[in-house]
Amino acid sequence: MAEAFYWFLNMNIVASLCGLVILLLRRVRRIPRRLICWLWLIPALRVLLPFGVGGRWGQFGLVGLLNRVWGRSARITGLPGAVVTNYIQTASSYDPLKFAEPGQYRVFAWGGLIWIVLACALLLTFGILYGITLRELKDARPLEGRRGVFLSEKVTGPALYGIVRPRIVLPEGEEDSPQLEHILLHEEIHRKRLDNLRRVTVFALAALCWFDPLAWLFLKCFLADLELACDEQVLARLGEEKKKEYAMALVSEEERKSLFASAFGGAAIRVRVERILSWKRMSLLACLALSVFAAALTWFLLIDPAGGVR
Repeated sequence: MAEAFYWFLNMNIVASLCGLVILLLRRVRRIPRRLICWLWLIPALRVLLPFGVGGRWGQFGLVGLLNRVWGRSARITGLPGAVVTNYIQTASSYDPLKFAEPGQYRVFAWGGLIWIVLACALLLTFGILYGITLRELKDARPLEGRRGVFLSEKVTGPALYGIVRPRIVLPEGEEDSPQLEHILLHEEIHRKRLDNLRRVTVFALAALCWFDPLAWLFLKCFLADLELACDEQVLARLGEEKKKEYAMALVSEEERKSLFASAFGGAAIRVRVERILSWKRMSLLACLALSVFAAALTWFLLIDPAGGVR
């Protein structure tokens, strides 16, 4: 347990640094939120994988640059060419991991036990809340003529519920809303993007990193980005001439939030309306430039130096 917690802390440090880079990119309004959502995958991989992609140019990546002033990488037997990030540096050797002082081992052992117990408790709590939510909606009745759309008195706003067989659930009376087509298109795009699966995944990652305040900040930002990315895809489908109609549909709906469901009003309405009204279809050249930028950033954040100490 002590060894696992030691390496997880190191992985979390690198993941947090990568997440801060994504937070900075979020401030650039011209970068589509659909791209930002994919870039959030980088810190997720960093916190799950003990090593990055090693290479001869790894010293020019984020980890390589940081290693020059803080930390060093460690090689692990059985993983040829792979190194693990090592910023805590309280051990006397790393393969196998041996702590310099017995007290250090006890600290990491107890820390690891608390970490895993609270992480399991959070995962169990999220699982129970998710199960209760789906159970409450079992009696939702299907909307005639709309496949996969249901009505329920137990919801306050339109949302997509479920992962394996997600279904759109509307409040009773919402079927007569003049904005129904926009609502259904928004939720259908959530379904095609597998956004509910993404939600559950990031909640699980936040539970694993419960001790890191940045993890909860990243969670909040990612959930907001999911809604903005969905809006962008809706607008790409509707076209610029209908963006005002879509913005009005958002304004007409109260802001309603759900932990594990993709809601029509699930993010700050003002921010979403501003981005919708300023949205323009990107040119092919801009798309190519962003693709090159995203590839370069991914390389920079995921590549690690090929060397390392034992």
